[in-house]
Amino acid sequence: MGNTKPKILDDLIRQHAQSDPEKTAILFEGRSIGYGEFYDDIDRAARMLLGLGIRRGDRVGLMFPNRPEILLLYFACFRIAAIVVPVNTRYQRPEIEYTLDHSKCQLLIIDNMFSAVTKNLDQSVSSLQRRMASGATGGPCCDFLYVRQHIPPQGCDPYTFFTAGQRTGPGCNTRDPPGNHFAGLNRT
Repeated sequence: MGNTKPKILDDLIRQHAQSDPEKTAILFEGRSIGYGEFYDDIDRAARMLLGLGIRRGDRVGLMFPNRPEILLLYFACFRIAAIVVPVNTRYQRPEIEYTLDHSKCQLLIIDNMFSAVTKNLDQSVSSLQRRMASGATGGPCCDFLYVRQHIPPQGCDPYTFFTAGQRTGPGCNTRDPPGNHFAGLNRT
């Protein structure tokens, strides 16, 4: 990786992809995803987000169980400087609406298993322009896998976290850049 110190998370992934693309970045349920493949998938996901009109500072909600797709979408958002709004998979409809409305989320990408609880959210959350489901056969969330163009990183790693515990609804903590959430990626 040379002596160049990564400035943003995307630099870290890129450096690993260039120096050792076959090295395992993600191991999930017996499948190994190398840094090269992971970096390319991030490019495709970033292209999909840009194609949907998501730009720097726009909020993208992600509602997934712990799976590689959530990492891929996080890093794609980081690459285009969109703000990630993770939506707790245990939230019920009122908590989801509050989180998306309060964060002014424009796009919600969900695992298909959350289709029922998030159905027609665009009618109850004024800022929400689109909801996409991953895991649906041929669904729009799969489109990024087929686009081949590199998206340069936009220079920051923003995210928004909502946590339960307040009587009036989930609390919000917005930070730019994140602390040690992805610190393990720098280990060789």
